[in-house]
Amino acid sequence: MSTAAAAPLYRLFHSPGACSLAPHIVLELLAETHGVSYEPVRVVIADGANRKPEYLAINPRGRVPALAFRDAGGTEQILTESTAILLFLAGRHPEAGLAPTDPVAAIRIVEFLSWLATTMHQTGVRTVFRPERFTTGTDKAAHEGIAEQGRITVRTGYAELEASLAGRRYALGETFSLVDAMLVVHYRWGNRCGIDMRHDYPRFAALVDRLRAIPAVARVIAREGIQVD
Repeated sequence: MSTAAAAPLYRLFHSPGACSLAPHIVLELLAETHGVSYEPVRVVIADGANRKPEYLAINPRGRVPALAFRDAGGTEQILTESTAILLFLAGRHPEAGLAPTDPVAAIRIVEFLSWLATTMHQTGVRTVFRPERFTTGTDKAAHEGIAEQGRITVRTGYAELEASLAGRRYALGETFSLVDAMLVVHYRWGNRCGIDMRHDYPRFAALVDRLRAIPAVARVIAREGIQVD
C-alpha cells in the first residue's frame, strides 16, 4: 500500500533575486545539514505574480518572502518580512548555529539585519530601483536626484561594511550566520545599482566568493536563475 509523501515543514514564497534569496539560502542549508524539508514556491514579481489574488490571499501586502509553516497545534501560519523569517528559522533550529546564543552577540545579528533591511534596502537600494515611488511628482530630474541620493547611501553603507570585514572570514567573524545570507542579496543589488562591487569593495567580493563556494548557496543561485556579479 502506498502512502502519500509527507508535507514539507515549510513553504517559502520567493521571487528570483529579491530579498527572499536570503531565507531561500538558509532553508537550503537547513535541508542539506539537518534534513529540514521545504518547498520553494516561485512568485515572480517581474510578471506581477505577487499581485494576483492567489498570492494576496497568502500575503495581502503583495510582497515576498512569505513563509508557510505549522505551529505546535498543527495550524498553518504565514510569516512575512525577510528579517523575521531569518530570525524565526534560526530560533526554531538552534542546532544549525545560524545565530549565536550569547545575548550580546545575538542582538548584534538583529542590529545588522535591521540596518540592511531599513537603511540599506528601503532608503538605499529601493530608491535607486524605484525612485518614482518616493515622490508624487513626475519630474524625471526629481527621480534622478532621488536615485543618486540612494546610490550615495548604498556606497556609504558598503564602505562601512568593507571596513568591518578586515580580518574576518564571514560578516560577524569566523562562522557563517544569517547576515551572510542577506549579504549575498546586497552584493548582487550593488551591482544592479551600477556599482562595480568587485573593484570597489574587494573584501565584500571575497566574502561573496566564499559564500558562493558553499554548495547549498550555489544551488539556490542556480535554481533562481540569477547573476550575482
